[in-house]
Amino acid sequence: MFNKHKMIKQSKNRLNEEGIVSIVVTLIIMIILTLIVTGFAQLARREQREALDRQLSTQASYAAESGINALKAALPFIAVDSREDCDENTQVEANKPNPFTIENSKLSDNSSYTCLLFNRQPKELFYQRIGADDAVIAPLSLKDSGGSSIPLGNLNISWKAKTGSTSINNEGLGKFPKAQDWGDSIGILRLDLIPIPNTVPIIKDELDVSTKSFLLQPQASGQTERDISIINNGDIIGVTCRLGKCLLNIKGLDKNKYYLRMRSIYNPSNVTLNNQGLNGAASTSTFEGAQIEIDSTGRAADVLKRIKVRIVDPNSSVSSVSGPNFPEYVFSSKDNLCKRLSLTSIASVNGCTY
Repeated sequence: MFNKHKMIKQSKNRLNEEGIVSIVVTLIIMIILTLIVTGFAQLARREQREALDRQLSTQASYAAESGINALKAALPFIAVDSREDCDENTQVEANKPNPFTIENSKLSDNSSYTCLLFNRQPKELFYQRIGADDAVIAPLSLKDSGGSSIPLGNLNISWKAKTGSTSINNEGLGKFPKAQDWGDSIGILRLDLIPIPNTVPIIKDELDVSTKSFLLQPQASGQTERDISIINNGDIIGVTCRLGKCLLNIKGLDKNKYYLRMRSIYNPSNVTLNNQGLNGAASTSTFEGAQIEIDSTGRAADVLKRIKVRIVDPNSSVSSVSGPNFPEYVFSSKDNLCKRLSLTSIASVNGCTY
């Protein structure tokens, strides 16, 4: 009887233990399922937020671009040279659209451009995507910290490949191989530097003599500075390039105004111009009448987007960033050009027969 009672008791204990194990396993499974569902919910919310952020980022970019366009339209009616804060005190000519007011900057219920800054006299000039097909003309005129026009003095010209390539072609100085042999190396920069006399009238013959046309060829070990007085037309100057950036400082520029015509041979280039000191010290002078720097911030809900651009000064004689308002050339051909001349009659002009 004792053994039978003992066996029944052990059997009940086993049943009780199995029930506890079932509860524990069920709880573990519920916890795992809860974690999985929570994880999926968080991922879904994250994806939804990222999709919303992308949409708002696009809207904010469009809002910033709208601010740039509004400011470009208003620039001819703004008397000041710069705007350095986001207040509404910048004066615009009467009865002209004012892009700085909150009312005008609002584009929709949840988007607007929140801040517009500009500077008509930047310390550096940037020209992107200079190629071989169209030249870019940069008017160079300096003002000191007091607003007076001063001679250019020296000009730092730096350029790098538009593609970001850092390679330098191994051809010797003055050698120009076929385009396919040049590869993706940094392009050669052709410059035409035209000084504008400080006095009038401008005499064409003097202008022809003083204009310098020369080439800057990237070299692993070349020059970093050259005086304008020893640069001759047609010179090919080897310029030192390091880490994909080529830099030459031209000294002795004694006129108050120049025009610099730039073309990149072989590959497009991004060019930077400044008046930095020869010892690397920053210059306090600024360029006038060349470019206007615009800084626009757009907002869509809680997302902000900031865009900085450079545009040609509307008062400049250069009509666009890509080039002047006249063609580069009349006809271009990579093959031989055959000319045929036909005379249909004989004419006499001033005693000369043609």
